[in-house]
Amino acid sequence: MALDRPNVVFLSVDALRADRCSLYGYDRPTTPNLERLAKRAIVCDNAYSLAAFTQGSFPSMLTSTRPLSHGGYDNGAMGRPESVFSLFHRAGWSMNVLSSFKWVSRYFGYGQDFDREEHLYSPKGLMGTAVNRTKSSIINWRNGRLSNDEMLSLITQVFEKLFHDLNDYCENKLRTIDFDQVDFSNTHLILDGFDYPAIQRNVAGHRERFRADPMAYVDRYFTKIPEAHEWMAADWRLCRKPARLVGEALHRVTNKMLAAVSPSRAVLRQNRIKQFVDGHALANRVIRVIREQQNSKPFFVWTHFLDTHVPYLPGQGQSWYRHAHHYLEALGYGRSIDLAIAPHKRPLHPDHRPAWSALYDAALRYVDEQIGRILDAIDASDHADNTLVVVCGDHGEELGEHGNYSHYFRLHRHNTWVPMVFSHPGLEPQRVPTMTSLLDLAPTLADLAGIDPAEGWEGRPVTSPEAAARRHLVLETFYGGNCLFALRPLYMAVRTPNHGFLWKEHMDPEDKFGPEGNELYDVTTDPLEQNNLFRPDHPLVREFLPLIAQRLSQIPEIAPERWQALLTPLEESAP
Repeated sequence: MALDRPNVVFLSVDALRADRCSLYGYDRPTTPNLERLAKRAIVCDNAYSLAAFTQGSFPSMLTSTRPLSHGGYDNGAMGRPESVFSLFHRAGWSMNVLSSFKWVSRYFGYGQDFDREEHLYSPKGLMGTAVNRTKSSIINWRNGRLSNDEMLSLITQVFEKLFHDLNDYCENKLRTIDFDQVDFSNTHLILDGFDYPAIQRNVAGHRERFRADPMAYVDRYFTKIPEAHEWMAADWRLCRKPARLVGEALHRVTNKMLAAVSPSRAVLRQNRIKQFVDGHALANRVIRVIREQQNSKPFFVWTHFLDTHVPYLPGQGQSWYRHAHHYLEALGYGRSIDLAIAPHKRPLHPDHRPAWSALYDAALRYVDEQIGRILDAIDASDHADNTLVVVCGDHGEELGEHGNYSHYFRLHRHNTWVPMVFSHPGLEPQRVPTMTSLLDLAPTLADLAGIDPAEGWEGRPVTSPEAAARRHLVLETFYGGNCLFALRPLYMAVRTPNHGFLWKEHMDPEDKFGPEGNELYDVTTDPLEQNNLFRPDHPLVREFLPLIAQRLSQIPEIAPERWQALLTPLEESAP
């Protein structure tokens, strides 16, 4: 049904596992506000991300196109069909894009000239995107699979764009820094204390060195693939206001003294500032934007919560660790959990795994609380009767089920099954049991708002006959890095309501933790996919391999012999 030009509040959540949401039957009350939302909502029970990480999933979510279509996910929405943001803006909605994550912004083709676009992430984030977009090219060059010229051809456009975007980002921050103080004074956006003109000068120096001698520049800065605090960001430590430099020096001295007495407290104090914008502060900004809206035309607000991304730091701002036990206790966990486990990339000891899992649940409960605050603000506003609220995850998360933590590109169910909820006072509550994906999100939004979908969108409204007739989904990715189609192995999967089939062309050298070989699971009896049923002659394997081959045949960068190789064994063994 089409609603009457509804306002749209679209909240995506990073690394949101459906099976950890009480909305989907989890036995701890992690998502009471999503359950409240579902009382007047279309709830998709079998919604999947087609990739297992943000860079690959957002093009599907916002442009309704597959991760490896249009040359792959390296360039975000650039070169793809119109984004849902641009579609609604063109149709007359006031568009407010509160980008807490660098991959969704004007820098990656999601739209220009919106009524409001805020960059709520560190400049290190943009540097990180350039690393992701060039990592595989540089590794393959060092391994001798790309020539100097081929490697430079691939990375030069990325680096030049990065230098431009960083300068633009700094110009934006210089205009908005006072306004950012209102809601984000307790987050890294302000507490980093960056001197943006100094960063601009630093970036200009890097641009000059790269242009003068690109090979020498790569040899200097990419001897190994840099982390977020390295490369240019290593210089930015000094590109801070003097008070921030003095404060950081004092903090480090006093923290070393504290570490001698209480190592755990020192770890927490050292990690008091979250690396992503805090969910409470982000909800404050969403609420402020909603309250500022006029009734002259409908509005669209989008943002992305990151508190469920590692590290899991449940609680508000710099004092998150003082409040984390509140969220743990609300879920039935005791106070004995050592919060100093949280600020790491993975558990440092096997005994830490239960606490790690509990901290993920607590972070989810914290995000759900912020969503509840936004719902309360909508209900108390003049917009309560005609606001469509959409909540989804961009992908799932691994908590040790297959040898790793966080989300490392493998297409298991825990990494790809996500919540997807569309709520409006005029909707009859409905559970959608059929196979849906993030491809369907933008078409469903357009359908509910009475707008024609953009040309080239591949998904369908989740309540449409086409979606109801769907019996499977094909998922697709590389193991991180950039989309070097000719040189990197493909990771694919087929999902049905009852089964999951994971196929690797071969093991990516960067995949240090993943299971070897192909995998087949019956998710009705084995939802965490621990019992691998794969054998080459399994009837389901014979059914699913042609579906993967068909998808690969649609990608022009994939040589025909690669997808035809999937079918040869089936043809040879046919009766």
